[in-house]
Amino acid sequence: MEGGTMKYFFTINALSHCDWSDCPERLVAAAQGKKVLLVAEDDNVDPHAVRVHFGGKVAGYVCRDDAPTVKAQIMSEGRQSMLALVTGCITEPYFKLRAVCECADTSALTIDDRLNQQYDAWVYTGPLLPASQEQKLLEGTVEYLSYVLTGQLAWDAESGIYFTTFLKCHRQDYSDEMFHFRHQFMKYFESDCGLENERLLMERELHEMSKHEHKEGIGRYIASLPGSPEFQQMMQRQGNVDLRSLLEQMARFPENMTALLLKDSTSFCKRLYYIHPRRSVLRRFFSGIAILMFSKQHGLLQNLPDQPTNVGVANPPNALPLAGLDRLANQFNVVLGQNPTTSY
Repeated sequence: MEGGTMKYFFTINALSHCDWSDCPERLVAAAQGKKVLLVAEDDNVDPHAVRVHFGGKVAGYVCRDDAPTVKAQIMSEGRQSMLALVTGCITEPYFKLRAVCECADTSALTIDDRLNQQYDAWVYTGPLLPASQEQKLLEGTVEYLSYVLTGQLAWDAESGIYFTTFLKCHRQDYSDEMFHFRHQFMKYFESDCGLENERLLMERELHEMSKHEHKEGIGRYIASLPGSPEFQQMMQRQGNVDLRSLLEQMARFPENMTALLLKDSTSFCKRLYYIHPRRSVLRRFFSGIAILMFSKQHGLLQNLPDQPTNVGVANPPNALPLAGLDRLANQFNVVLGQNPTTSY
């Protein structure tokens, strides 16, 4: 750390295991003297993990020795990312990059509202789906482009690459943060920035998104969750799940959205478009939905008996089901066996 300048020199590893794995030598050459994006990961088994993005791809991770310092510096800025300058490289025995952190004073791009407070207060204690590769790419893309929107980076060829990645992945995110980011992005293009082609592409995207946030896409995404690698990873980490407690918590999701999804997915998608809860809330909600759908497919749910029945849970709850909880379970139209087990 240099006195007064708040710079920290560090190493970026794992170049051969990420999106540049087929050509790490090109990454090393292309990144020289360029800025990379550092993103603090919240769901990594390593609590200090910092992911690195370059050229619209995941480039690697900050090395284990440097990661705690780098992540602390990122979090001190009040956001999930920061920019770093690549100053050199190492090619033997493995490809690595040398970089230096650059502090930046930025503000969040999200907007709080009263409706979101209602959703933020919802309690969910089940396991959480880890981010997919596309979601990680989108997260890094949005973080990078936010530096362009705040004037800390000029639009250049690198920005164009991130914009292409954004157009490819942004429909994977239905959150409040993404809702507002899209519109701030459009305002940026409407300013005198000379990016007419990009503005037209963004206008087309927003026009298509206005059709209730692409209902078919959300439906396909939800249906794919139980069979996704992320679901497998979540359940392998978690082990057993208390299905009765999970049903209770999902039944409490505001505005009866869980039952609405089970009853009429089209109406659910329309409602989701207008309320767009925050990303952390949606992550919890989709995690719970994935577990319930998996339980349905494997016959782990059934009409709830008079007394609490639990599936592979060490600490069964004492409370009886909520009013209407049996109806919610019935909407899955499945059976609850006597202490059935799963492969997890």
